[in-house]
Amino acid sequence: MHRNQWVRSASLTGAALLAFSACGGDEPAANATTAIATDTTAETTAGTTAPETTTPDAALATYTADELGAALPVVTDLGEGWVDFGDAPVLDPAPGEGLGVGSCGGANAVGRAAPFDLVATAQGPNLQGPGERRGATSIYSFETVEGATGFIDTTYQAIECPDGVSWEWIQRTQPAAADEYNGFGIDDFADGETWFFTEYGASEYEPDYPEGDAPLLVSVDRTYSLTAFEIEFGQTAGTLARYVRFGNVVVVTAMSGNWAHQGYVDLDKIVAFEPTAQDLADYTNAVVPLVLERLGID
Repeated sequence: MHRNQWVRSASLTGAALLAFSACGGDEPAANATTAIATDTTAETTAGTTAPETTTPDAALATYTADELGAALPVVTDLGEGWVDFGDAPVLDPAPGEGLGVGSCGGANAVGRAAPFDLVATAQGPNLQGPGERRGATSIYSFETVEGATGFIDTTYQAIECPDGVSWEWIQRTQPAAADEYNGFGIDDFADGETWFFTEYGASEYEPDYPEGDAPLLVSVDRTYSLTAFEIEFGQTAGTLARYVRFGNVVVVTAMSGNWAHQGYVDLDKIVAFEPTAQDLADYTNAVVPLVLERLGID
């Protein structure tokens, strides 16, 4: 298993300033610096078959995207040291797939959820905490318990690329094509040069839970680099995420950060953060009870 064996913004100047690319996807993403969204959340659904039609349980509550969005945590829920970037939740985002879109080059989270009677989705923006950590939450509402379970099981199957998947994008100040990417926050710097990406993903069911109802733990690391003016720029962006089902609702919490910076101006001023399982647990324990209370889930 890649990175930590289970144990995703720096303030830069000049050519060192990297712009965050919000990819939507598995682990919620928002605007920040020196980060690449690891869609989260992560994923591939090739060959996945939607479940047989199941009659919705009249006793199960379903939620609109607006209701899910209102249940997401905000910085005032997290205490001192947390800030936001002014971004709103993304409600009912479109599914997507491919390298750089879904983890391991497959479908993103919405793409994995859609075949399982998905009703509504709200993906929260990244909130920045102490030490340049970023926390984010997403909520998925399904018609049935089986649909929610299918989403998590499919994610487990999809996020598994220990040998890594790689791709290239072209640096452009104003990206206009799917393979163009603005990795610097200044105009006309290294335009036309090539970014090289490699992404690793792994998932496992959390131990010490009843079989068949265990939360899913996901790890996705993305390394990227570009050489310009004989200088190699690069870093690693990583996300740890937890998928847990509450009836027909799935709550995804994610902790991400960036580390292994190279090539940038003022490297000694960059704060690196590599999330650990404890970082994710602390964030999850703070926000999930709030989400459940706001949705009226016991």
